[in-house]
Amino acid sequence: MMPAAKHGDPQLGIDIHLCIVPPGTPVPLPTMHIAFVFDPFDYLPFIGATTTVMGMKRAKAGTAGIVVHIPPCPFAKPPEKDDELFMGSSTVLVDGEPFSHIAHPTLGCQVVGMFSPGRVKSKPKKACLLPTDFNLAIPATVLIGGPPTISMSGLLTKGALKAFGAIFKKAGPLVG
Repeated sequence: MMPAAKHGDPQLGIDIHLCIVPPGTPVPLPTMHIAFVFDPFDYLPFIGATTTVMGMKRAKAGTAGIVVHIPPCPFAKPPEKDDELFMGSSTVLVDGEPFSHIAHPTLGCQVVGMFSPGRVKSKPKKACLLPTDFNLAIPATVLIGGPPTISMSGLLTKGALKAFGAIFKKAGPLVG
């Protein structure tokens, strides 16, 4: 049993970003990843979070975070500020998605990486992400059990939305 994740929990790790070193060339360097869980969509009525943990909104697979970058030297291009809880419990669901807890990996922005998996209630992100960070759920009295998993319903929804988008783009000129 592990402490449940919620808004305001810190996330720590290492990201790789292009930094300009003294000769003036961009070089991929490891940078500190400091973030905290906060997803503004969780505060919207009807589509937001319906569960709280210790008075804070819950954090599930797909919940976003806010990143603070501390570069070792100037960035070649400003880094993305994308961060997402990647996993949750396979036995405990909250708002239809796996409930995250302490030490689950989070997807942090990188120079290269994979795209974020689709989620049921949020739009897909286009930033390159890698699970090089982890969530440090501040201990709470709510404990979550079960092995970690990703949200398969989110992956299926993302694929279906892409297919419908392609169909509507092709059908648009025929209708109008």
